Amino acid sequence: MPFRISLTKGDVQSALTDQGYTATRAGYLDAAISSRAAPGAAMALASPYDARLDAAVSTRANGADWTAARAAYLDAAISSRAAPGAAMALASPYDARLDAAISSRAAPGAAMDLVAAAKAALWNEAIPGTPTAGSFGEEIKRHKDNLTTTRVTNLDRLDAAISSRPSGTDWTAARAGYLDAAISSRAAPGAAMALASPYDARLDAAVSTRASPTDVDTQLGNRGVTTARMAKLDALLDRGINSGSVTAAANTAGLTVSLDTGGGVDRARSVVEVRYTAGAAASFLAEGSDDNTTWYEGDSFSEAAAVTNKLIGYLNTHRYFRFRSPTTGIDLSFEVRALL
Repeated sequence: MPFRISLTKGDVQSALTDQGYTATRAGYLDAAISSRAAPGAAMALASPYDARLDAAVSTRANGADWTAARAAYLDAAISSRAAPGAAMALASPYDARLDAAISSRAAPGAAMDLVAAAKAALWNEAIPGTPTAGSFGEEIKRHKDNLTTTRVTNLDRLDAAISSRPSGTDWTAARAGYLDAAISSRAAPGAAMALASPYDARLDAAVSTRASPTDVDTQLGNRGVTTARMAKLDALLDRGINSGSVTAAANTAGLTVSLDTGGGVDRARSVVEVRYTAGAAASFLAEGSDDNTTWYEGDSFSEAAAVTNKLIGYLNTHRYFRFRSPTTGIDLSFEVRALL
């Protein structure tokens, strides 16, 4: 016989509730399918769970490291552990070693100075009686042992420049004996030293006992070498020369040039040279005198035309010599030299 089962809305709701499908759980399906994660998509855990997975598995202990002691570290609640990234203080004395900034520490490879006490301890360390072979202590002890009184004395003998010592060829047994005394027994640099006889005897008189310049003049005078005679020699050594000139416009009396051939000495120079220039034809005279007052004609001649720097020489027996031209209205220039 056919039958019909009729279900009401309340029957359906009651059946779903019996299966655990409540109104609260039904709310989880109120979002669109597009808001759900796609198949295979990674999903972030909500804090604080995701922070606890923030390290690679390779940083965790492996199976061999999992001991009962290590397992005990998990006996405390997770809340008692430091949060990820939180600073943790090390137990003493380890935290004290980190109590300064890294910048205050020496850079890798930097040289570090010892404190004063450490330095003093190094320098005050006694040299051991038997230092280790090849050590600095052994080398220092060897030099210390070598510095005996005798050797120190020998070193004192090096207190002078090598250049003050004799050369190899001068090194004889006798000379070597001169070094038997310490340098300190020798004269200091710059000190006066007495010469051995007979050399010192030659220096045994004061300079004041020697002849003075006045004494020398007296002795020369006794032999006829006087100041006046020396002056005459100076005059003879000095060649006499005199010159003069006149232009045509100013020439109203001709031109005369005189010369003391002895240079102030009562003696004539025997050779006289004349250089003359005339702007036109002219006549000339060469004359000598013993007193510069009375003149004697020695030569007279004429030029028929102008001449320039013409030379003529004369043998002279008079102290004074002059060269002149009475021609006027022309350029004239004379130079007279006493040569010998």
